[in-house]
Amino acid sequence: MNDVVIRTGLSKDTIRYYEKLGLVSPSRDEYARRYNEKDIERLSHIQKLKHLDYSLKEIQQLVELDERLETIEAIETMSVQDRQNIEKLLADKIKHTQHKIGHLNASLGQLLLMHQKIKDLPK
Repeated sequence: MNDVVIRTGLSKDTIRYYEKLGLVSPSRDEYARRYNEKDIERLSHIQKLKHLDYSLKEIQQLVELDERLETIEAIETMSVQDRQNIEKLLADKIKHTQHKIGHLNASLGQLLLMHQKIKDLPK
C-alpha cells in the first residue's frame, strides 16, 4: 500500500475509507491488498474530483456509471430513458466542472497579476 500512497498522495486511511465505500476494490491475497493500475488511476481521479468539490456521493455515482459503461454491450442494452438520464447527469457534471475551471482561471489570473506587480517593483 505504501506505493499507492506515494503514487496518489492519499493517506492509507483515506484509501481504506474509499475501499469501504466501494469506490475502489483492490484484489487481496493472504498478505495484503493488491492495487492494479486501474485502481491507482481511479484513486487519482477521485482525488481530482474531490479537489473540484464533488461530494463522495457524486463520486460514487460517477464510479458506478464508469463501471456500467466499460463495455459496449452494457451501453447497447440500456433503455432509452436510462441513456437520457446518464447523458443529463454527465452534462450536469461537465457544466459543474467547467464552472469550477472558470473560477480557477479567474483566481490564477489575479495571482499572476499580483505576482507581476511585485516583480515590477523597484529593487
